[in-house]
Formats: sequence, structure tokens, C-alpha cells
Amino acid sequence: MFRQAVRGDHKLALETFEKIKERNLQPNYQSLCIHAKSCNNLKHAEEIFQQIEESNMKVNAFLLRSLVAAAVQHRLYKVKGYEGLRYPDFYYLVYLIKQLKKHGVKANIQIIHLFETVAFYAEKYNRWTCQDKEYERRINSFRKAYNEWLRTTDAIDAAEAK
Repeated sequence: MFRQAVRGDHKLALETFEKIKERNLQPNYQSLCIHAKSCNNLKHAEEIFQQIEESNMKVNAFLLRSLVAAAVQHRLYKVKGYEGLRYPDFYYLVYLIKQLKKHGVKANIQIIHLFETVAFYAEKYNRWTCQDKEYERRINSFRKAYNEWLRTTDAIDAAEAK
């Protein structure tokens, strides 16, 4: 399942996850986190949250970090006017920020680093020469949710995280 998940092959990772269930094995946090690595959209994340609920498990920082990492890694949308420049699904990232709030996950260095990688305009993007209004609208929406989360959440220092 790990190989499929890292490749972003959600379908194969889900099939492997279902085989675990067929063998009457109970999924654990590690298998859920690996499965989360293949999630690259809101629908996939909702499936994960449903599976957690069915398994009577709690959402934790490790699982949400895996979902955020997958969301940041999958650059689904093209920036208009720029060859090869892509950005992640900011709507999905805002959803994950809401999940962080909902489940009381504190800000930690790993999650902050992941969000920071997409919180700024891409290096090659020059809004003064060739502007993509949709990209700017989406990133600004994400920035607003991200900055609010940073202001309202507690943080874990490096010593606590270990």
C-alpha cells in the first residue's frame, strides 16, 4: 500500500486498504497515514475521515499531516500564462485547516512548513507581467484561513513534538 500511496495512486491504495479489512484486520493509524498519502482531493479525505469514524479512532496530528503533505504535493491546477507552473487545490487545503481546528490539532513545525511551501506565490509567478486572477483568488483564500489558524491555535515547540 505504501508504494501506491506515495505514487498518489489512490485507487490501488484503497484496494489494498480494503483487502486489509477483508482479512478481518483492524486498520491502525500507520495504515491510515499511509493511505492518506494517496489522497489528493476532498472526496478522498472525506473517505479517510469516514473510515476513522467507522474504526472508532480519533483524528490525530500525524494523520492530518499526511493529508496536508499529499495535498501540497499534488499540484493539480495550471497557472494561466505560465508553462509548467502548477498549484495545489487550495479549497482542499482550507478544508484541512478546518479539520485541524475541529480536532484541536496544535500547530507544529511539520504542518507549518508544508503550508508555508504553498502560502506564497510560486517563484516564477510575476503578477505584474502576467496575472492569473483565479490563482490569486484561491491562494488569498487559503492565506486567510491559514493565517487565522496560526493566530488562533496553540503551537507545539520542537521539544514537545518528539
